[in-house]
Amino acid sequence: RDRPSCGPILMNDSTTPLAPVFSLSGLRRFRVWITFLVVFFGGAGLLLGWKQATERAAQEREWRAVMDPRLPDPGLTPADDVSIDHARRVTVGVYVERITDVSIRDSRFRARLDIWFAWQGESFDPVAHLVVVDGAVESSTVLEETDDGDRHYRRYRLEVEIAKTFHIHQFPLDRHLLVIAFENGSIPREALVFETDRLNSAVSSRAVVHGYRLGPLESVEKPHSYKTSRGRPGRDPGGRSTCLLYTSPSPRDRG
Repeated sequence: RDRPSCGPILMNDSTTPLAPVFSLSGLRRFRVWITFLVVFFGGAGLLLGWKQATERAAQEREWRAVMDPRLPDPGLTPADDVSIDHARRVTVGVYVERITDVSIRDSRFRARLDIWFAWQGESFDPVAHLVVVDGAVESSTVLEETDDGDRHYRRYRLEVEIAKTFHIHQFPLDRHLLVIAFENGSIPREALVFETDRLNSAVSSRAVVHGYRLGPLESVEKPHSYKTSRGRPGRDPGGRSTCLLYTSPSPRDRG
């Protein structure tokens, strides 16, 4: 009696056995091909991971430079060393009520926030020449004004738009630094210095960026210099006291 075959056999019309479906040489080629695919995609994954880790480290260094008052912002003019011994000190605080719009395509975001100023000495209008660096104040509303002798307090509701380039090549692990920077456009740093109200500045739980988790609001005062006097006679290119407020949206779990 014929012994049963151990492998699949194809039969033709005359019931003559044909060659097995998988020959030994074909099985070897199949294993080689699988090994090649594993090595190729494994190597590509390692290369992509290394590239993202390198880019993340460079991003962290850039963010530290932005947030460090002793370092100039990356790619910008280093600040002039000026005396601020006789400068008026104004405390600035911000409460971010809403992130009303984020447009990666248009490289911008909008926010609604409360900003307050507190100082001692002569009264002045703290928002008369207030400038949003890389942005614009779309609307301003006075919420509170208090004068107690030479102590003054002002609180405003602002709607602002900020230019922001979003680098999304690390998606879905991309992180971003949202910076809102204020400075006085007419008073130089040697005459006016902002001091940040870190204790009371915060981001509302109602401030949401879809797909991201907002970090805490941090603040720092940094000198900011310009290369031009803007044509004013007898005026050297000056610096400004800049109040930087920033939060870092990180990706939520994306399923």
